[in-house]
Amino acid sequence: MSLGTIALTILLAIIIDELIQWSSRLAVAIINWNTRNLSISIRERYREEWLADLDTYPGRMSKLFFALDTGRAAFLIDHYHRLGKISPWTPIFIRMFDFWLALLVILIVFPVLFAVYVLIRLETRGSGFEGIEAVGRDGKVFKYLLFRTRRRANTYSNRQGIREQTALGKLLVKANLNVLPLLINIVRGDMSFVGPRPERPNVFQKTTLSAVYKQRFRVRPGITGLAQINSLRRQISSAEAIKFDLVFLQHYGLPQHLKVLCETFSFNIMEPFQKIWKRYL
Repeated sequence: MSLGTIALTILLAIIIDELIQWSSRLAVAIINWNTRNLSISIRERYREEWLADLDTYPGRMSKLFFALDTGRAAFLIDHYHRLGKISPWTPIFIRMFDFWLALLVILIVFPVLFAVYVLIRLETRGSGFEGIEAVGRDGKVFKYLLFRTRRRANTYSNRQGIREQTALGKLLVKANLNVLPLLINIVRGDMSFVGPRPERPNVFQKTTLSAVYKQRFRVRPGITGLAQINSLRRQISSAEAIKFDLVFLQHYGLPQHLKVLCETFSFNIMEPFQKIWKRYL
């Protein structure tokens, strides 16, 4: 046996030994990763249980396979903790629907998005977008994007510190085009097309003691929803809005998702056209 073959054999043995040693550490890292999205109230319990179970497996590879399987278990535990008896496939289908529909709409309206962004930059200095903090699923804070409709923060129209709305901004708000960047939030996974209304952090902090109120944050907030639709038709209180959100959670699924989207489209698009048709034709 040549000296080179012996050296290669020793090197392979060292590499294999290192890989085997790393498999145990990798299993622990996988369990830590899989439990990161579980609710805070149950995260540590399952993490400790799974790490304890890991020691009962005799082989390093069996430990690794067990750690990988905790990903499936964590997904199911998280789902049933959020949505009870609803099928675990339901949020997957809704997420896929939201992602691909938002991406398709972005591609279709991209010329409009680009043109509006350029016009905002030409009209006033600063970014064409503004990010507003909101509370999403599991109470996580994110920024939902809108086209900027007001001048920069250091430009005010009165002594109360209200920023002056631009001429283009008034047009965007009137045509509801300022909300188009929310499609980016949907693609990123911050929001859904349909869901509870996003809440401001200061409001969330005041009402965190309410268990009923917390249920709204089991799913992603939506651009539209049952509460949003009913608030357009008539004045509703905060308590009524929460009731609509709870009804939405009870019937959470793609059929309701599509129904609310159709109602929103009908209310915001079809009704104005019908009024114009009746008035002028």
